[in-house]
Amino acid sequence: VPARPWVGAAADGLAARVFGRALGGRDLALGLGALNALAELRQSRHGRPGTPGTCAAWLAAGALSDALDTAVTMAAWPELPRRTRWLVAVSAGGAAAAGAAGAVAVLRDRPRRRR
Repeated sequence: VPARPWVGAAADGLAARVFGRALGGRDLALGLGALNALAELRQSRHGRPGTPGTCAAWLAAGALSDALDTAVTMAAWPELPRRTRWLVAVSAGGAAAAGAAGAVAVLRDRPRRRR
């Protein structure tokens, strides 16, 4: 069902269902990794381990994944359902931009080391 707006009726085929589940698993893993890294970073400000670099890496990995989804969508643009392709492209592109902005924000917010 979630793949239908992206690829239309082709989402009902076995290959599309397997691929869609794999993408869902990827997104779940990236999201949980980012949430865990953010939680560790938050705790690090109270004396526990956690690094901005690790957190930014998880956020950047999710952003890259979403950017690639956007690129794949744009490459297949003429073959995708007309009514929903914009929704998918804007959603994936927005997620890529938000993830990249989050990674930059985490890195900018890190404490500066004294030299």
